[in-house]
Formats: sequence, structure tokens, C-alpha cells
Amino acid sequence: MYKKDKYERWTIPHTEIMLVRIKDGPSLGQFLFSSSTVIRAREFYEKTRTLPYRRDIPLENYAEMRHYLSANAWMISSQTIESFPLWLKYDVYQQALWKWIALFIIIIMTIAVILIINIQTKQAISTHSIAAKIHHLATSNIVIINPFSA
Repeated sequence: MYKKDKYERWTIPHTEIMLVRIKDGPSLGQFLFSSSTVIRAREFYEKTRTLPYRRDIPLENYAEMRHYLSANAWMISSQTIESFPLWLKYDVYQQALWKWIALFIIIIMTIAVILIINIQTKQAISTHSIAAKIHHLATSNIVIINPFSA
């Protein structure tokens, strides 16, 4: 059954195009174009047919901003990136400075993990045992199986 809602009609901002909620029939509760909008459809089309199909992006300096706006990762939200100070968004070799800093931190953390694993496993191993061979194999493979890479 149709539930009364506070929105019975809605006009698209800055236009005369109106949508109304259907009160009965198979489209009950759906928003459809009003009858006056349908009657004036040709008029609306004639007013807009010469306009470009797509608008330009309403951001100033988009070409400079696109590198830091596209994080290309799920780990950092766009709101976080937008809140960075301007100097972190500076373009260095076609990437934002914050990305280079993050890469440097990840490299340092990876080296630290490799060194910690190397030191921890080397202490209890004799140099000619099978465990020593596994240790060397594990240390070299930890670079491939990096826990910080996504």
C-alpha cells in the first residue's frame, strides 16, 4: 500500500521539470514525470539541444590536481587527501608529493621488517644447518612477500 511521504513532488533545481509521486496503479509510490512536464518535453528539448552533452569539470586547476585526487587505493579516502596541506599535493614526477613520502615510508618499513626477521632467526641457527639454509631463503623471499604491499 502507498505510504504517505513528505515528498509528493520534486522539481529539478533551476528547471521547470517536475517529478510527482504516483498515488495509485501499478506505479504506486514511484516518482514519474508530471503530465505538464511530458506535454512540454519538446519545448525543454529545443531549449537544451544546442548545449554540450557533457559539462566541463567544475574544478579549477584540475589538470594539476588530478595526480593527488586519484589515490588509486582503497586505503586513503578522498576526504583525507583533500585535507592534506597544499605542499603535500605538489606534483613531483607526475605524482603527488604525499605519494612519494608514503612510498619512502613503506620502503623503510619493509627494510626494517627484513632486518628484524634476519636478526631474530639468525641468533638460534648454526651456519651449516638446514635451518640456516631456510633462513637465507626466507630472508630473500620476504622482499617478494612484503606484508606492507596491498
